[in-house]
Amino acid sequence: MPRRTGLLIINNFRFARSDQINPVTTKSVVLFSRCTCASEDNLQFVEKTKISEISNVEFDGSVDSIHKCYFHNQKAFIYSKNGSQIRVDDDNAHSMTPSTYFMFAQAAIIHYLGKVEFPAGTKHKEYKAGRILT
Repeated sequence: MPRRTGLLIINNFRFARSDQINPVTTKSVVLFSRCTCASEDNLQFVEKTKISEISNVEFDGSVDSIHKCYFHNQKAFIYSKNGSQIRVDDDNAHSMTPSTYFMFAQAAIIHYLGKVEFPAGTKHKEYKAGRILT
């Protein structure tokens, strides 16, 4: 089996009206599946972005880092699963409108460096051996 290597970087994207996405055909707004190394920098999720069935950034068996992102009123901003290893830096920001989850780890690890201020009601969740390490 060939080994996949490389770096995937997404920079400076603004997502608005993500509520228009069809949750029947789409798993998430941004999906990283089986990426060897990826990085998100300066992503903004604003204006009508909460969809009850999908996450904003989903990592499925990937290694990644998240920097300088802004999120507002999400179901789950960071959803990490299936052995993903994600680093979340403290230069991310959240609006004063609560999200359901900021970080959701399912059978994966999220390394949370620093502290982001969250509005009341925004939670983290560890599920099925998922871990959020601070």
